[in-house]
Amino acid sequence: AVESHALKGENFHLGTQVNSSISSQPRFGQNMDVIMVIGGVSEGGDYLSECVGYFIDEDRWVNLPHTHNHLDGHAVVVTESYLYVAGSMEPSFAKTMERYNPGRNIWEQVSNLITRKHSFGLTEVKGNLYSIGGRGYFIPGFKEVAVYNPDQDKWHNLESAPKTLQDVKVITIDNRFVYMAARTPVDGDNEDGLRSVIIRYDVDTRQWQDCESLPLLDNYCCFQMVVGNTNFYHTASFCPRSYTLDHEEAKR
Repeated sequence: AVESHALKGENFHLGTQVNSSISSQPRFGQNMDVIMVIGGVSEGGDYLSECVGYFIDEDRWVNLPHTHNHLDGHAVVVTESYLYVAGSMEPSFAKTMERYNPGRNIWEQVSNLITRKHSFGLTEVKGNLYSIGGRGYFIPGFKEVAVYNPDQDKWHNLESAPKTLQDVKVITIDNRFVYMAARTPVDGDNEDGLRSVIIRYDVDTRQWQDCESLPLLDNYCCFQMVVGNTNFYHTASFCPRSYTLDHEEAKR
């Protein structure tokens, strides 16, 4: 539906006509500005596989192919060629990962996560995907860090984080530094026994460092900071953002 519309719209602006059988074929290599909404929970409490896209320039919604899995609490990341979704609160799908191919308008299944989990961080650095922290079933949280190589379609574990990280949201700076707003269990008077933390992971050196705040580069970063102390993470997932600017410049 997306690719067919793209072709028809393009020819409309050019003042040309195109054969309908051709217009129904995928437009390989052509991407559009679309906001995608994936999965979630219905009013009746059912986990969903629905996927819809919002065409920004045209102010309208379009139904896209359903995912293979029922998703809530899943992590989302966009790469140069694909959109990946992984994990879920639904136990049967908590280990799965799949990706959306915009050139073909289909979902493709890829290798599963190593651990069943949800509410974790997922980001791309130098072509690889990094899965960090999260929640499990009857498990308060994970320190797990794993990396996925798309060319090999394979996950492997790295050294764990220094603390349990739940409800993780990430931004990436300089294709190297992964900043996270997360919550970690503590012994204290907090109502839910958790406190918010900001922590940084250096992908090159695999070193961790506690931080006072996220680099507040734009409204997205400010938004992450605002919701860092709330339970909002339990009800929504956001695609991480990567910033190409130099890390020292970002810290300023």
